[in-house]
Amino acid sequence: MLSAAIPLVQAAVTAHLQSFVDPAMMGRVFGFMGSMYAGLMSLGSLLFGLLADGAPAWTLPTLCGAAVALFGVMFLPRMISSHRREAGCFK
Repeated sequence: MLSAAIPLVQAAVTAHLQSFVDPAMMGRVFGFMGSMYAGLMSLGSLLFGLLADGAPAWTLPTLCGAAVALFGVMFLPRMISSHRREAGCFK
C-alpha cells in the first residue's frame, strides 16, 4: 500500500519543484533528484531487508505507514501556510 504512494509523492515533488527551479538549472536539479531516488531506494532495500529478518512481517509496513502519516500531519500546517503566503493571503 505504501509503495503505491511513492509515484504520487514523486510526481507532487516534481511538479512543485518545476514551479520554483530556474529553467537553466532544471536538468541538474532533476538529475540530482533521480540519483537520490535511486540511491535511497537501494539503501532502503538493504536496511529493511536486514530488519525484516528479525521482525514480524506486519511491523515494518505498519511502523513506516504510521511514520509517514505522522510526518504528513506535522508538516501539513507548514505547507498550507507557505502556500497561502506565496499566494498573497498574508499581506
